[in-house]
Amino acid sequence: MYDSEQYELARDYLRRRIENEVSMTEDVERLLDEYAAMFIDLFYSMDLRDALSLSSDIVGNADVRLLIEDLVSRLLEDCRLLAVDEHVDMRDGILDFIGREWKGDTLEGRVRSRVLTMFDELCAICIAGIGVGMGRGVVESAFVMNKKQPWQNPVLSMAHEKISAGDASFLGFVMSLGLSLDYFDERHYGQGVPISSFTALTDITVFAIAEGWGYYDYMTHKDGSRGYFVVRGSSYPCEECDSHVGFHPIGDEENLPMYHNHCRCMTIWV
Repeated sequence: MYDSEQYELARDYLRRRIENEVSMTEDVERLLDEYAAMFIDLFYSMDLRDALSLSSDIVGNADVRLLIEDLVSRLLEDCRLLAVDEHVDMRDGILDFIGREWKGDTLEGRVRSRVLTMFDELCAICIAGIGVGMGRGVVESAFVMNKKQPWQNPVLSMAHEKISAGDASFLGFVMSLGLSLDYFDERHYGQGVPISSFTALTDITVFAIAEGWGYYDYMTHKDGSRGYFVVRGSSYPCEECDSHVGFHPIGDEENLPMYHNHCRCMTIWV
């Protein structure tokens, strides 16, 4: 069994890890707002035909490609920094672990994929904004305020209203650009995959931070422990977490947390 001191050590470790997860969430929001503003500035400064080409080939434009790679780089930099934190003695091991290929992709690949979907969201919002006569400031504000539900954005909702009403001016605008009317519809990326790029990027980077802390925790305790207890760190109902609660021998790496995004289970080493 374990005593209260061991429990408090595990709880403190979890608390410090969560602080870094919260910092990453704030970083993702700040960076997405910053780069969205730059993209919208670029979009509104271009000839509409040139800007429209971005909707089908985002990475084909050198300026947009630079924004994409810069945003990917900054997100990864913050994620890696928070995944390591004070555990610099195992920095290389932590970075290798969170950056490994898993389920056919890497951390960098997942981040880049969802940065691209964010720019896709922005393209649709910008085109809809121009079509309904909204200025760049209104479009930027709408994106910032609706990152968690980008396809319920009021700018896109207005576009859908004009389509439903058969607004000749807006329909003519869309057709003149060679777009189909479903261009403004919500995108789907597979079962269980967040529609919002903000939500997805937050989940991806926060999970990597938790993995980094879990890796360090295991590596520093595995040689001096005979096993570990998994204890719930949250009262939120979760059958998956409940199924892992209890004692596991030290060689059992399969039952180590994390079990899902935002998992709060603790590991108590004995």
